[in-house]
Amino acid sequence: MTQPTSDNGLLAGTRVVELGQSIAAPLVGMLLAEQGAEVVRVVFGSSTDPVLDGMLARGKSEVVVDLQQPEGRAVLLQLLGRADVVVENLPPGILSRAQLDFDRIREHANPRLVSCSLREFPLGDPRGGGPHNEAAAGMAGFLYEKPLGKPLYHDFPIGSVMSALYAVNGVVAALIARFRTGRGQHVDTSQYQANLCAQVLQVFVKAGVPRGFLPLKMAGTPFMSVWRCRDERWVYLHVTLPAHNTRILEILEGEGFVEEVERLRSIMSEETLRDPSQVTSIPEAKKIRKVYEKIFLTRTADEWEEVLAREICCIKVRTIDEWLTDSAEAGMTDACIVDDPVFGELNAPGPGVACAEYPPLVVPRVQVESGEIIDRWSEREIPVCTGGPQPLRHPLEGIRVLDLSRIIAGPCAARVLAELGADVLSVQSLTKLDWALSFHLVFNAGKRSMTLDFSDDAGKAQLNSIIDSFRPDAFIQNYRNLDLARVIGIDPDTLHRRYPELVCTHLNAYGNEGGWRDRPGFEQVVQAVTGIQVAYARGGRPKLLPSPIIDIGSGLLGAFATLLGLYRQVQNKEGTFVATHLTSVAVLFQIHRIAASQRQTLIARAIERGISVDDDPGRRQLADVVKTKGGYVCVAGPADDLRRWLDAAGVHAAMTCSPEELLTHARPYFGKHRLEALRSAVVRAGFGRTVSLVENRSVRHIVEDVRRLDRGPIPMVYRRKYPGIDQELTFVRNPLAFSMTPIVDIETPPMRGAHTRAVLSAIGEPVPEGDGIVPYPTNKPLLLWLVSFARWGYYAWKSGNI
Repeated sequence: MTQPTSDNGLLAGTRVVELGQSIAAPLVGMLLAEQGAEVVRVVFGSSTDPVLDGMLARGKSEVVVDLQQPEGRAVLLQLLGRADVVVENLPPGILSRAQLDFDRIREHANPRLVSCSLREFPLGDPRGGGPHNEAAAGMAGFLYEKPLGKPLYHDFPIGSVMSALYAVNGVVAALIARFRTGRGQHVDTSQYQANLCAQVLQVFVKAGVPRGFLPLKMAGTPFMSVWRCRDERWVYLHVTLPAHNTRILEILEGEGFVEEVERLRSIMSEETLRDPSQVTSIPEAKKIRKVYEKIFLTRTADEWEEVLAREICCIKVRTIDEWLTDSAEAGMTDACIVDDPVFGELNAPGPGVACAEYPPLVVPRVQVESGEIIDRWSEREIPVCTGGPQPLRHPLEGIRVLDLSRIIAGPCAARVLAELGADVLSVQSLTKLDWALSFHLVFNAGKRSMTLDFSDDAGKAQLNSIIDSFRPDAFIQNYRNLDLARVIGIDPDTLHRRYPELVCTHLNAYGNEGGWRDRPGFEQVVQAVTGIQVAYARGGRPKLLPSPIIDIGSGLLGAFATLLGLYRQVQNKEGTFVATHLTSVAVLFQIHRIAASQRQTLIARAIERGISVDDDPGRRQLADVVKTKGGYVCVAGPADDLRRWLDAAGVHAAMTCSPEELLTHARPYFGKHRLEALRSAVVRAGFGRTVSLVENRSVRHIVEDVRRLDRGPIPMVYRRKYPGIDQELTFVRNPLAFSMTPIVDIETPPMRGAHTRAVLSAIGEPVPEGDGIVPYPTNKPLLLWLVSFARWGYYAWKSGNI
């Protein structure tokens, strides 16, 4: 069969060896293959989920290699001697037993090799020697924590997906550094650290924020909530911006809800109208909620979506299967059909990054002989680096990025680039919405910050002068659609006419293709429309996953997209337009469910085609958070091992109940024992190497754990001073580690707009001292703040928003 490679991709000519199991490394390989890299997936051992493997293997060449035999190890060494990149997430010991040392390969065979390891826990962390499963790193990494109440388990593979997204950024950044230095290096990250980054807002808030911030007040607003409709389905409404709140009232009035709209206008205070995310009081919020409950019960979810969704964020809550169908019918790219050689037509996530000049490659995997790959790869000479590496402190040193984005996804993308060494200038509007300031504290670290009103011609002229003066290599914006960017003059076509080498990156909710491209969307809305809220709720009323995983994941995809463009830029002096969107990464977080929904059909089809598929449900991981005598614990392990352990412990239904019911039946057993007794029982039963028990830890303990276990010069989580704030706040660093060009120990974010005067003065427009700076909210008296925090938290919980 033809090799799945492209001569026209952003990574065309890049050769990748993938040594992966489960999700993390295979996802890195898939994202690289989509952009034209030739990815060779080394197959060895048995699979725990062949359907999931098939989804992630698309676009790759598969070679079977026995790493336990000298011949197999020799084949792998030959591949690595000719590769540009190797990515692995193997359990500890496999690489050493296979006698694979990437530093030694760089020293003796291939100095340009970029190697990348994705671990469950950082190198040197004693927890890395325990059983390996997604849930262990999740519980340790604060993943199942909620703003209030007990931790709640979910099976979204956030650690695997997030670590893969960090890793793919690290790989391309290392390729850029290699182009400039001639040498490869090692890149490292872990699921545990990626989980902490996914929970960065909860870590930030629970470790102590200034008393001017009321994070749970926004969670209680009725303008960001799920509503039951006449057909017993749900819609999710998000109108926390003043303009959106005004517009929904106008639409509802036009739809005949005149009396209800008059009631809403009479209820809402001036403060609420100014910032609907911060409703003045709980009694006011309750009155507003009652009116909206009455309104939404008059029509079906589909009818409400038809009336409202094109202008404001109000959509029908869907399952992931419904979203894959609806998005495909709308002409979007969130899902794709691949003609897999084993399973036939396979429904899989669509490409993560789009580029008009270099379209992503989505093709079936092929099975080939290793000798065929080695012969072809041997035709290319490996360039030799002479004279040692050139001075380069960080991968993106000397590269300039203009960040015109807001909220989380775009600023997160630009922050990653700042951590990789880029000089990033953030330009934002002068809005004083308090919730936006909290995002600034987390996602604008490492940047210079200015504010500018470019809604009129004078402001647009100033923005153009700033671009001319700053001369960015990359430009990031996250307007709802490109038409809005065109009005300001920052669309890709306009910018490329002025700066042909510029990398233009666009992030939005639904992408730039298909019938949803012009619709507004936020994290919460995308969770609802793609199935995450339904899955997290485990039945009943849809529930928001209390972590902006989609925004942060999309930010990482946005950084990856920008790095792909920069890699093309440094090689060919060529500009590109790259894009990604929120629903794309929401699909990746549900890859387990996409595999499960088609597993039975696909395996039956493979058997009909005479192909043997090794699918043993007993090897699949089960996990849940349970209450023990000493607190909450995450229990995880292969289904068969958990069943045999619990049967030996006297849980009599263990051998007969379904896997879904197994841990539920065992809850009384867990409640009678402390953690250490449970761990001893697991070891006595012979499952200490496969079953993990991880205790729930507070933020304070997690910070202490990081300080105690982190081997780097600076811990990943620690307390720092923030300009404009009296107290120290928690800071979470990027989890990537580079062996040669380390990430930057970036500064905490300046006060929003702190560099406005300096930037405008540089273009000949002096402004008074302090102009453009947005102050933080004033601290409230401690008792008043605590009471408000508790009341709004209880109301948000009682109303079902958290």
